[in-house]
Amino acid sequence: MNHALDFGEISQRLLNGHGIRLASTVKKPGTDPSIRPYSYDPRKVKALLAEASLRDTDGDGVLEKNGLPLSNKIDVPLARYLKGREMTAPIVRQL
Repeated sequence: MNHALDFGEISQRLLNGHGIRLASTVKKPGTDPSIRPYSYDPRKVKALLAEASLRDTDGDGVLEKNGLPLSNKIDVPLARYLKGREMTAPIVRQL
């Protein structure tokens, strides 16, 4: 999922370009600077999904494995994060 999210687009559209992509959920003091965040890489996403045997076998745009559709559940505590509700929509769209 990390390679599937275009943080630059989300940052520009919702935070006026003021956000930074972190390698972790929060930036704590003493965080190892050599740990880099995931890059936005749609080709890598497709390769990783294919490697995991996820394919759109019936042409409906939904990936399946062993006949079962891939699904994701995203829980966002909306009152806790800046623009949590607004950020959820583009994340779901990009996935």
